Amino acid sequence: MAEHALHAKVVSLAVHKPPHHTGQDHLFVLTDSYVAFTCSWDNTTQQLRNEKIIDGLYDSSLRPAEQGELVRCDPGHRAIGLSLYQGLLTFLLIHQPISSKRKQSISNQTPEGTILEAASLRMKVLNLVNFTFLDRQGVYPYVVVLWKDEELRRFISVWEIDKLYKASDRDFVEKAWANGENAILVDTGANLLIPTKNGTLFESGSDVGGVIVVGEQTIAYYSIMLDSFRYVIPQATIFECWTPVKSENEEWILGDADGRIYSLSIQNDEFAFTKLGEVSYLRDDLI
Repeated sequence: MAEHALHAKVVSLAVHKPPHHTGQDHLFVLTDSYVAFTCSWDNTTQQLRNEKIIDGLYDSSLRPAEQGELVRCDPGHRAIGLSLYQGLLTFLLIHQPISSKRKQSISNQTPEGTILEAASLRMKVLNLVNFTFLDRQGVYPYVVVLWKDEELRRFISVWEIDKLYKASDRDFVEKAWANGENAILVDTGANLLIPTKNGTLFESGSDVGGVIVVGEQTIAYYSIMLDSFRYVIPQATIFECWTPVKSENEEWILGDADGRIYSLSIQNDEFAFTKLGEVSYLRDDLI
């Protein structure tokens, strides 16, 4: 265990693959002053080491995001997405070795994986609940946004971040889901978005994965290429968090507000959902 003193409150953490990645990831840290930085573990000194500081994200003229600060990393390592302000998504661009006129402004000496400038885009919706990147190997990333309307109904939409490295043309391009709709109504209690590779290796030629939407009563899969399917949760609950499990097949662990943990996976276009147990709280008199 190691400590690293900060004169700020940490509001979000993420894992970032650094330039010249050799197997050790960097930790991306966002503070309450909207100054971010990356740090790594120094095996020689056995301490955390600062790598890069990203400032200039704070803007007093903008309204803070209603759902709080969110940080999401693109699995294709093209950008780190941040939701800091109402109606805006901010992207920290990451240098990619792409031979294209789109990136003439970036020096060829810049190492792959270097965090570049921040770029903010106005969303087509105002009340964002959550967002995530889809698994995609193309030039531009796709993001799925979970949002709510004035009647508190929740929807998901998928957008491509077109012309990511060209400031004058950079914008969201709305894409349709497999059923032809641009916005799909989901569980009223939907809160978590889990990107999945399911959908990337099919005869359709799709190189875009899908997304799992976790609600209070249902768990549903959606894709721009494949039909959706869902699972009705036997006992409605509020899910708070999830994490992937390293295995041959995609699997995730979910945790709810009552301390229960579950296993979730996809098998033959169906969800396998199993309760694993409950968290036991340590009594004060046992400390």
